[in-house]
Amino acid sequence: MRTLVFLLLAALLAATALGATGCCCAPCGDLGGLGDLLGASTMTTSPGDYADIPPYPGSQRLNEVAIPGLVKTLVESMTGGGSFDVKGYGTGASTTDVAAFYDQAMAANGWSGSFSTGSTGTASGQMGQFQKGENTIAMIMVDKDTDTGQTVIIIMRMVVPASQ
Repeated sequence: MRTLVFLLLAALLAATALGATGCCCAPCGDLGGLGDLLGASTMTTSPGDYADIPPYPGSQRLNEVAIPGLVKTLVESMTGGGSFDVKGYGTGASTTDVAAFYDQAMAANGWSGSFSTGSTGTASGQMGQFQKGENTIAMIMVDKDTDTGQTVIIIMRMVVPASQ
């Protein structure tokens, strides 16, 4: 139950904050306005790929992505001593194709969940919410970078310690 509440809260925070800034999951510039209030920051992505969340075929790794710092801080604090990790990828594929790929790939790797269109606050944006077991959660955000036109994929994976 704790994990489900955490997943819903994290998804709500991410969708609200990312949509409000106008900067979904892209290597974007100055967010201004509400982005400043939310503490927008550039995050360095971790090296390598997840064993059970494949990169989109043909995508290129991103070294850093911009997300509101407040979202990162809240998610990290909610892990309760667990772990939080971010990976970023860029591709020329459509957001619809990327979301369809991850819906299938996540299920094939033992994850439950799915994508929601428009959940990043933009018409093309999609966010997938997935859970594996009791304590592992992944959010995958997919949107077009308005500056480059490429589709940006951000995967946030959180592991919450088991309840005692």
